[in-house]
Amino acid sequence: MAKLTITNHVMSIGGRIIQIKNIAEVGVVEDKSDQSKSGFLFMVGIGGILGGAMIPSFLVFLFGGAMIALGVYINKKKYLLMLQTNAGKITPLRSKDLTLLESIVEKLNDAMSRETVSYSIDISDSIIMDSQINQISR
Repeated sequence: MAKLTITNHVMSIGGRIIQIKNIAEVGVVEDKSDQSKSGFLFMVGIGGILGGAMIPSFLVFLFGGAMIALGVYINKKKYLLMLQTNAGKITPLRSKDLTLLESIVEKLNDAMSRETVSYSIDISDSIIMDSQINQISR
């Protein structure tokens, strides 16, 4: 069971600890990294279906249908938890569950504004990202 822990001092996720006092902004953004892959799969799938119809070949037609189905599966919306820290942007978590990420944002807001908080959130359906800091170019 993957777990995210938030206290009024730190956020712990995937073995990483982020100090709450270093977080300037918290938000949820749509992850668009898979959109080009799904577009490519759609095009290959359409080509396969057209090719299967032109060269009466059931296997080519089936391959085209499978590529379109895979493109639809990959194209499902995913969201990123985005943290703006003193050092840059961090995206530590990706999930299909928007309400989960929004609840994490609320809990981080509580941790930033209250004296004592302690939350433990099950994130087993989410993907813990490589949360290296992306430096902001000025």
